[in-house]
Amino acid sequence: MAQHPHPDRLVDLGRAAGDLGRAAAATGDELLDALTMVGDHATQRAVDNAVDVLVAALREVSADMAEMALVLGSRGSSSTVQQHLGDVLPSRPQGPA
Repeated sequence: MAQHPHPDRLVDLGRAAGDLGRAAAATGDELLDALTMVGDHATQRAVDNAVDVLVAALREVSADMAEMALVLGSRGSSSTVQQHLGDVLPSRPQGPA
C-alpha cells in the first residue's frame, strides 16, 4: 500500500478522533450520573428511554472514533505512529506480563 503524502496529518486526525471518542464516552457517563427521578411513572419511563438511546449513541460514537484513530494512526509513518499512539487510543488496562 502506498504511503500517504502527509502521514502527520493522518496521525493528527487520528488523535482528534480519539479525543472525540473519549469525550463522547465521558459525556455518556456524566449523563447517566446526572439522571434524576421525576416521580411520574410514565414520564420517568420516557426520560429513561431517551437517556438510554442517547447513551447508546454516544457509546457508538466512542467505539467508532477509537477504531478510526487506530486506522488513521496505522496509515501514518511508523515512527510518527509510535510517537503518538498513546495519545490517539483510549487507555486500556495492561494484562500480566
